[in-house]
Amino acid sequence: ANRLASNSLLEGLVFGARVADDVRGQLAAGALRGAPPAPQRFASPAPPHVLRNAMTSGVGVERDEAGLRKALDVITRLETTSHEPALLNMTAAAKLVTAAALARHESRGGHWRSDFPKTAKAATRTFMTLAEADKIAAGGEALPATRVRK
Repeated sequence: ANRLASNSLLEGLVFGARVADDVRGQLAAGALRGAPPAPQRFASPAPPHVLRNAMTSGVGVERDEAGLRKALDVITRLETTSHEPALLNMTAAAKLVTAAALARHESRGGHWRSDFPKTAKAATRTFMTLAEADKIAAGGEALPATRVRK
């Protein structure tokens, strides 16, 4: 471990010096014009906070169909009102997690469905596409997973 740490420190020192030399050369040549403008973040800090709250309250450790559906409604509303790529990535992941939780008609591991408190005898593995999650979010029936894990 000491040898690896020593190598990392030396590499950092050598490449730090090389970067400094390169920047110094670009400054002298007038090639650097300043930092590019920072990318715009969310117009309002509310959307990620709203998504986070919906996931915590509806898709947390204890869940039921009503809470999961309510979370999907919030996710869908955020998707239709936002054009921010980072938020749309968050809502896509949130939708997949929520739709998969809705399709699981049992309690398993650390996640408890109060409307389905029992654990199925055979573990199933859920495969879900975003198109399937979109159908569930639009009010479609969330069918339980049927594939048995081997």
